[in-house]
Amino acid sequence: MLKQLYVNIRFVKALQQMPTYAKFLKDIPSIRRKLVYKKLYGKLKDLGSFCIPYLIENIKFDRCLCDHGARVSLMPLFMCNKLDMGKLKPTTMSI
Repeated sequence: MLKQLYVNIRFVKALQQMPTYAKFLKDIPSIRRKLVYKKLYGKLKDLGSFCIPYLIENIKFDRCLCDHGARVSLMPLFMCNKLDMGKLKPTTMSI
């Protein structure tokens, strides 16, 4: 008998009669967001600078930063002095 039942009402009127359903549809993204946040790990403390020691022609550099692919041709003065690269010319540069 219920298979033959047809209801003919306007869509707006149907939405007015279902406020709990509309609220449920609005709450789905926030519920999902809460579940995703619970699965994430907590923050870890900052370990400081990321340094890698390396050698250039038997000269040891203990506290040098890792190169992440930044294309900046710049060398600290202490490295130039340690490598004995000779006299340097002053230049103006902004980074």
